[in-house]
Amino acid sequence: MVHWRDVTTTSFAMVSLAAWLAAARYRSRSALILAAASFAMAAALRYNAVLLIVLVAPVMVWRPFLGAPTPPRMRAITGAALVIGLALASATTHWRLPDFKTLENSGNFGGAQQFDLIGISACADKVYLPPLMTNHWPITPRQIRMAYDPRHLQRAFRPVAGAPRILETNAGGEMQKIWPHAMRNEFGCYLAHRTAVFVEQMGMAREGVFYPTNLEIIANPYGLRPAHPGALARLGVYISTRAPEIWRRPFLLYLLAPVAVAVLWWRRSGPRLLFLALLGGAFAYPALLFVAAPAADARYIFPSSVFCAFILAAGGAVVMDERRSRAIEDLNRFLQHHEV
Repeated sequence: MVHWRDVTTTSFAMVSLAAWLAAARYRSRSALILAAASFAMAAALRYNAVLLIVLVAPVMVWRPFLGAPTPPRMRAITGAALVIGLALASATTHWRLPDFKTLENSGNFGGAQQFDLIGISACADKVYLPPLMTNHWPITPRQIRMAYDPRHLQRAFRPVAGAPRILETNAGGEMQKIWPHAMRNEFGCYLAHRTAVFVEQMGMAREGVFYPTNLEIIANPYGLRPAHPGALARLGVYISTRAPEIWRRPFLLYLLAPVAVAVLWWRRSGPRLLFLALLGGAFAYPALLFVAAPAADARYIFPSSVFCAFILAAGGAVVMDERRSRAIEDLNRFLQHHEV
C-alpha cells in the first residue's frame, strides 16, 4: 500500500537473502555477488539496514554455501563483494549520482534529539528547549506536555491553544549542545520518553498500531495519482479499522520469532545458524530505533517485521520438511527390516 523507502529497503534485503539461498543450493558465484549487491542496495536506501545483516554478513562470508564445502577463494570473493557494496552504499549518502555533487548532511538524528528534548521536558517538569524552538516565547513544562505526543515529533509542532508554538529547528546548533546535558541529567525521563515511543512503535499501545498506512500521493509534476481513488479509500478504511485488532499487532512477530528459532536449535535443524543470524538482525534494527526514531510510524519497523515473519514461515517449513524426511527414513528402515 505504501511506497516508502522502508518497503523498498525490505525488498532488496529479501532479494539478497533469496539470492544467497539460491547460491548455496546451486553453488553459484554470480548469485553470491547478487546477494552482496542487493544488501548494498538496501543499505543505500536506508543506512540502518546494515543492522539487518549485522550477523548475516559474517555467516555469509564464513559459510557462503551454508553447509556445503566452500573453497577459501569463495569466502574471499564474498567478503570483498560485501565490503565493496557497502562502501559504495555509504558513498551514495555523501555524493549524488550521476554528477557526484556533494550532498548536504541531512542531520537525521536532529529530529530524534528534538523529540527527546520535548519528551524529557514534559516528564521532568523542566524546560530543556532552546529559546529558538519557541521563537524566544517563554514556555512552561505544562504547555510542553500539552503539545507532546509520543507517537510523532511533528505533532508537537501543531498549534496548541494557550501555549506558544514549538518550532522545527536545530536552534542554531544549540539543540545538539543541550541534548547530552538533558539526557544525562534526566536519564530516567529520557528512558520513560523512549519507552513510550517504543510502545507505540511496536503496536503495544491500547489504541493499536500507529499510522498503519498512508493513502496520500502529494501533488507532483509527474502526474502520479491514484488510478482508483474509491478502491484506495475503501482499502485504507479496512487497514485502519483492522490494525488495532490484537492479533495484527507487530510486537507479536517479535515474540514468536525467537520461539521459532529456539525450536530449530532444540531440533538441531541444519539451517539453525542462519535463522539465529536473521533473528539478531531483526532485533538489532528496532533496537537502534529505540534511541533514534523521531516517530512511531509502523513503517519504521517494516524491514525487521518482515524478517520476523520470514523466520516464522520458513522455520515452520524447515520443521515440516525435516519431519517428512525423518518419516520417510523411518519407513525405509522398517521396510528393509521386514524384507521377505
